[in-house]
Amino acid sequence: MSKLTRTQIKQIQEIIRDHMEVLMQLSTGDGSPSSQLLRKLKLPKRITDLVSVSYQYGKLKILQDKDLSSMSSDEIDKLLKQIKLTKSQQRSIELSKIKAQQHIDSLTQRISSTVITSAIQSDLDMWEAVKEVIPAALENNTARYKVIQQLREKTNNWERDWHRVAHTEMWSAKCQGEVEAILNGESPFSNEREQTQVFIRPSSRNACAKCKQLYLERDGVTPKVFKLSDLIANGNNYGKKQADWRPCIPPLHPNCMCTLNIKLNNTKFDAQGNLELDI
Repeated sequence: MSKLTRTQIKQIQEIIRDHMEVLMQLSTGDGSPSSQLLRKLKLPKRITDLVSVSYQYGKLKILQDKDLSSMSSDEIDKLLKQIKLTKSQQRSIELSKIKAQQHIDSLTQRISSTVITSAIQSDLDMWEAVKEVIPAALENNTARYKVIQQLREKTNNWERDWHRVAHTEMWSAKCQGEVEAILNGESPFSNEREQTQVFIRPSSRNACAKCKQLYLERDGVTPKVFKLSDLIANGNNYGKKQADWRPCIPPLHPNCMCTLNIKLNNTKFDAQGNLELDI
């Protein structure tokens, strides 16, 4: 079997780097992919980074108190353009971008190392596979769920890492936007800022047993109530063993879709775990 040449290995590394630059620009707005590659992937020259949009979306959820899923994209875009960010909020977005950039840089190195190691031990079929996998993962992308779906189907062993970059960092930015809005006194339901009572609603689609354990009472239905400041103080669970996880601002773990909610004064949870007036 034919082995890869040094030139072909360099080409593989360039393909990985170029397409990760696209992901960097999509996620943080700081990537520098070639205009030729953007045209090939049918992406616009100017891309609004997903971290900023996710943060603003989280803040918008708090300010509007509406089911944003029932609104059209044009309506949401119009509302997003009206949002004004403070310097501290802009700084929070920048920190989220830095964290996302670190994950993408780390992922680029791991993918390159894994691909090259495997390629050296295999034949030219690996070269052809790499040329198809990474471009196809981003081809015809127009929405986040499509990014995740393409990466999940094409990259196999890198599923969790790709999903974390494409989803978890965006979900984290969204929830951080909600937290910042509450802390800045922008919520119409609480002016208690860090003392605001909140609860985390485990995702009805994919909540894991650990999310339910940390965010629900023993009945498995009633949400636990926290002070916002306590969840913030718990930080995050990155790099910790599951046994050491603590309740925190979502996401609790990679791929988590649990949501942050304010518990209004004079309310309680009914038997189904829904809020009702405490009369």
